Amino acid sequence: MFNVFGLKKAKLDEVYLMRRKSQSSDTYWDFIRTVGAPLKTITDNAKEFLSTKWQHVNRLNCIQNGTIEDYHQNQNYAERRGGDLKTGVLKLFHHTPHAPLRYWCYALEFLAYARKHLSRKSLHGQSPMSMVTGDTVDISIFQFPWFAPVWFYHPRVNFSVDKMLPGYFLGIKDNVGDTFSFYIVSTGQVNKLRPRV
Repeated sequence: MFNVFGLKKAKLDEVYLMRRKSQSSDTYWDFIRTVGAPLKTITDNAKEFLSTKWQHVNRLNCIQNGTIEDYHQNQNYAERRGGDLKTGVLKLFHHTPHAPLRYWCYALEFLAYARKHLSRKSLHGQSPMSMVTGDTVDISIFQFPWFAPVWFYHPRVNFSVDKMLPGYFLGIKDNVGDTFSFYIVSTGQVNKLRPRV
């Protein structure tokens, strides 16, 4: 499962993967650490968003808390954005039929990451990331489509084996090494690698 934090004016969607709903407040902290504290959050009436942990995060960061009306999911902006992302992931799998469905979490993260770097007409040619940070984003990291076949350097193989191995591109590691670090699964590990969630 995942949490989507949607910034309405900047049209930015931040996605955080979770194993349990009880991790929602942890993803909230990650959102604040990565993007910044919003002035107000509007959530549905799910118990994880009404918990004392969630309220504690709001109190510590002086964030106003709001909820939607009961049985009016159409008022929940992030709910719609999450639905759009789910649809996008399904379309991504339509274009990559060789990708195992258990890699949906990598597809979701890649799609959300790409969308926040693309310019939008509704933002006058800016990207959502540019709206939030004020900086021009670098799109040169998007060299490969999701689950594209790639060759990668593997430094820990024996001498008789070629250090360049075939694999598939899973996503961009934006917090490791230089800006051109990627998640890649070797062709031999496709059915063995455990998904991230």
